[in-house]
Amino acid sequence: MALKMTPAEALTESMMRIPEAERPPAALWTPLVQAAQQVASPHTAQLIYTLLGDGASSWAAPLAGPLQFPADHALHLDAGPEWYWLTANLAPKGLEGPHFGLVVCLQRQRILSEYVEREGGWMKVEAQLVQSQTVLTISELGGDPAGGQVVQQSRNVWTPLGGEVGFGADPFLFQCGPDYFEGTADVLPLRLHVEGDAVAVDLTLISDLPAEHAFFLQGAGGLTGGARSGFYYSWPQLQITGSLVAGGVPYEVEGTGWIDHECMATIIPAGAAPPYGINGWTFCAFNLSNGDALVLAGSQAGVLQTRLPAPYGFYVRREADGWVPIDIAGQIEMDAFLPLTEHCVMLPIAWRGEAAAVRNIAEPLRFTVETKPFLADGGFVGPNLSVMGETPVRVQITRTMSPADPPVAISGVGYCESVGYEPTPLYLARALAALAAG
Repeated sequence: MALKMTPAEALTESMMRIPEAERPPAALWTPLVQAAQQVASPHTAQLIYTLLGDGASSWAAPLAGPLQFPADHALHLDAGPEWYWLTANLAPKGLEGPHFGLVVCLQRQRILSEYVEREGGWMKVEAQLVQSQTVLTISELGGDPAGGQVVQQSRNVWTPLGGEVGFGADPFLFQCGPDYFEGTADVLPLRLHVEGDAVAVDLTLISDLPAEHAFFLQGAGGLTGGARSGFYYSWPQLQITGSLVAGGVPYEVEGTGWIDHECMATIIPAGAAPPYGINGWTFCAFNLSNGDALVLAGSQAGVLQTRLPAPYGFYVRREADGWVPIDIAGQIEMDAFLPLTEHCVMLPIAWRGEAAAVRNIAEPLRFTVETKPFLADGGFVGPNLSVMGETPVRVQITRTMSPADPPVAISGVGYCESVGYEPTPLYLARALAALAAG
């Protein structure tokens, strides 16, 4: 039997098995190969994976459909990038105090080709690069969006270079170092545990719906197409209780949350067209006070659009035994931006919009959306050095179910997300400089 490949040998050989037509341009490919030949850190491996763009998709097996639950709650170690992503709006339990906006994402990526895994003496779990990202926004009592702070911490783990990861189906487990999601085969009730000097949490997430009906399918029956093809579904209106430590101060907290589970058949190319301007999206998701939920999203490409078409969305109506997602489309208006001079990024800090049902409903559902951020600056740098924005907001929607009915005002809380607002060439240059610096 051949000796087991080293991480550098395994990653380099995996890259050599990417078809030439799917490799990035030579100006990008050459430094990536050089970095892979010397890889000694999961942070370096993460940058290489991102900059390979769609080429790394050749390492992933096609996703089989249709979705089957609870089996598809577990992680799909042969597929493309996959994550469980929590956004939560929390407050000190029974006390006046700050608002906490919490984002926790655990993500896995297949970092080796199936051939190298098989012939290089590697186990499937060793072929997974896993990240844990925690971002906590703290707004001051009184809700001044100019006050407060953002606290973040992240860790990358590739077990051949140190650290521990874990994946389980029954019981459910997704672990990155000391951070983990842990639950039943149906996920809920779910425990979230995060350790760190900047922030630590120990939370329990439940739904008042039966676990098997507590989520809804996004996309088209849970499947998405285009550059983000894969599967996608969500748990809205989660009830959260537990403990949170920020800045050394412990809090007992409670609130609501939302979890997305997404697994992609391909990865998003880092240098995707257009080669100028920005290449990203804005995504808004809200838990409403009447028990319903709302999603609205649109893509950015090239010149920044402040009146962004939002062809994707759902008004998610709560019924006794589960969720009824109603397809909606509209636009998102963003007329205020925060310049992040360190990274040459303009992130939106104001969102409002309008949308209407487009199919699958008899009533002419229409509504408008107004948001107010708890903290204006929700920006942070992700594990692959990309600049992101996850801004906790209050929301007020005005909903009209039919011309004969009066408008109904509904409040809520949630998040507005901004990804890919840094010009692509600037991100590529910054990431390559980080690789060169080791």
